[in-house]
Amino acid sequence: MQNTHELDDALWGRTLTHDLASQLVGETVQFLYPDAQGQTLAANVTVKALAEQADAGNLRQFNLSLFGPAAPMLIQRTYRMQHAGLGDFAVFISPVARTADGFEYQACFSHER
Repeated sequence: MQNTHELDDALWGRTLTHDLASQLVGETVQFLYPDAQGQTLAANVTVKALAEQADAGNLRQFNLSLFGPAAPMLIQRTYRMQHAGLGDFAVFISPVARTADGFEYQACFSHER
């Protein structure tokens, strides 16, 4: 794992498959992002659920529901996501709800079977 928020070629080459994503449910991951000076910071986010979507031909579609703290709010974009056991992945997340305790996010995936 790298200690940078930068998205490099090696990171883009890794695929978060359904099988790997299923191992993340209930786990804490870190989303790395830059501060105003470009230094790397991390937000601890819990993977709450994995939901499969209807088949779309040869595509396997699924999404992850995530929950993060009240601060920082992670804006919609692609982040370097780190997991201690599975490593780093480039993951696009969108905030979908604000709660009293933090923010809910969603990450959607489509991969060839």
